[in-house]
Parts: sequence; C-alpha cells; structure tokens
Amino acid sequence: MSLYEFTDLTVGTSALSLPSESITFNGHKLDSELVGYQTLNVEGRSNFTRSVSTATGLFDGDLFLSSRIESNKINVKYMVAAKTNSDFNVLNDSLNNYLQGNEVAFKFADEPDYTRYGTVTSNVLDNPGRLSTTGVFEITMSDPYKYGATKNLSGMNAITISDKTLSYAQGFDTIVLTNSADVSKILLTVGSYTLTLTGSFEAGNIYTIDYKAKTITELKPSTNVKRLVNSTIDINNSDIFEAKIKNGTKIASTQASSISLSYKVKVL
Repeated sequence: MSLYEFTDLTVGTSALSLPSESITFNGHKLDSELVGYQTLNVEGRSNFTRSVSTATGLFDGDLFLSSRIESNKINVKYMVAAKTNSDFNVLNDSLNNYLQGNEVAFKFADEPDYTRYGTVTSNVLDNPGRLSTTGVFEITMSDPYKYGATKNLSGMNAITISDKTLSYAQGFDTIVLTNSADVSKILLTVGSYTLTLTGSFEAGNIYTIDYKAKTITELKPSTNVKRLVNSTIDINNSDIFEAKIKNGTKIASTQASSISLSYKVKVL
C-alpha cells in the first residue's frame, strides 16, 4: 500500500494500529477520537533555527553580539475520509474545533514523556470537496522547546539542584516557601538572582512564586485565605522573574522552614 492510499478509515480507529506520530492536541487524541482521521507523518519536530546578531567593525568579518533560538513550525500531514458529504463535514468541523486555542499543549505518541506548546496557524485540505483527501495543519511553536514531566525538589531553608538533564539554563514552574517566623522581610536567592519581600509576614504562611504568571501569592493556613502579594516586592532588590536554574543551582532563604521547587526540563 502506498503512503497515501486509503484503508477504510470510516470503520473506526480500533481496527487500525495508531501511527507512531499520532498527535494528542489540547487533550484530544485525534487518531482515536475522530473516526475517518489518520496522521500520516510529521515534519519539523527536530528542527531549530538560530538567529545571530552582529555588528560590523574595522576588521574582516563581523563582531558577534548575541544569538537566539527562533520559533519553530511543525507540519502534520493527515488523511480524512467519510462515506457521505454530511459525515465528511462533521469530521472536518470536529477536526477544526479540536485544533483551536492559543499556546495549547500537545504531544506525540512516540514521545509520551515530552509536551510541546503551540498554536495551529493553518489547516488546509489538499483536495477539498472529495470524500477522501489528505491535508496539513501547521503548528507554530512560539516557544521552540519541548518539556519533560514535572520534577519536584524540596528541603528546609536551602536546596541544591542535582539534575544532569538540565543542559539549558531555564526558568522554573514554581517555588513554594513556608515562612518560619514573624518577620518584616523575606529574602530568597536562586543562584545569583534575588527576591526581597518587605512588609509583615507571619510564621507558617506559605508563599508561592509562579514564574510564568509572574505572581507571588500568600496563603495563611489558619484562615485558608490566599492573596496576591506582588505589591510587597522590593523592585530595587529583586529580579526573581528573570531567574534561571541549571544543574548545581542553589535556592535558599534563611526565613524559610521549607522550600520546594517544581520545574520541567526543556529540550530542543
């Protein structure tokens, strides 16, 4: 059978083995949930492009200034088939509906431990109007990395990351700190980065630093009341939302009775 020759996809995917690059997009397993749909192949998963900024000097060549990994695009080639126009329209509408959303989590069957995030920027049928056709949808990954499962590390007033898979300096998901005493200042360091909170902080209160949302919340266990405390950040002595972690990074606070870190390792 040639690559694009149809088996009877309308009998349901239970009669077919799922392709190795079967995609789960926004929680929907397309090959399993859409009768008449089958992933054929995927392009761009392993690609990356690095842009380089330079300046022209007095000597030959250019002066290197910086570089950055650019966004990536993944193209998913698929087949769709139905027995009637009505069934095909339902299938196509369902596929388009499943592909909605911004910065949506998705993964492939042969990489179950890694999650990517992206937005479908196009979906095109090769032969519209037919009851069986191939098509391609394009996913734009503004963040070009894929992420492993969440890892957690905890300790008392200091923890040190020991994870050789952290090959890239990267952000974290959350840091949770439990305050050990009534204080007017909380100081947390993440490697060379710092968070300073000033105000009134009670013993036993729990502070959660959300790196992506750029928020710090306080939970008072005695009343179970949670509030945002970004206003207590000493902005002249804090750069916590620029912090990067890697293997060997130490996270510490003398005001803490416990510290916990959550992060996902990113890989190109």
